[in-house]
Amino acid sequence: MNRSKVNREAKKWVKEGIITVEQKNEIVSTYNKKDSSYLLLLFATLFISIGVLIIVWADWAQVPNPLRITLMIGSMVSLYLLGNHYFHKSEQHVTLYPPYFAVTLILLGYVFFGATMLLLMEIYHIVPLSVWPYAVWSVIGLCLYVFYPHRLIYMAALLITIVGQAISNIEPEFQV
Repeated sequence: MNRSKVNREAKKWVKEGIITVEQKNEIVSTYNKKDSSYLLLLFATLFISIGVLIIVWADWAQVPNPLRITLMIGSMVSLYLLGNHYFHKSEQHVTLYPPYFAVTLILLGYVFFGATMLLLMEIYHIVPLSVWPYAVWSVIGLCLYVFYPHRLIYMAALLITIVGQAISNIEPEFQV
């Protein structure tokens, strides 16, 4: 039960004379107010990730391949370093940012890693339905989970594993 439901029910109990106002306040105060700001970060991560993947698959004909790869790797490393910095500060409770901020940066770095792999596949004309990049992407996600034990990182690695499994089931149908 969340705090607002308990508060509504407790008001009814006070009107019915079951409990006093002081008891209602004590009961309601035991329930923590839920902070939903992490949802904004989660959706921002999702939309930025989709944007990064679209940019990688877009035609970058005017940008040389080494520059594209350098941009992607630089972005990935920067996001990992920032995420690591904020993750360790949030563990020490010396930061204003919640741990979701650090996890969001780490997840974006993880998406940039996968996008860089997909970019390399496109540059070197590797079959897009190949399963090995998704396997590598999944293993990297599980390694990230070992270093940064957070359920969102685990869920992202699990999602990539499921996508890789789905592609491995589709792949034989597309071979000529």
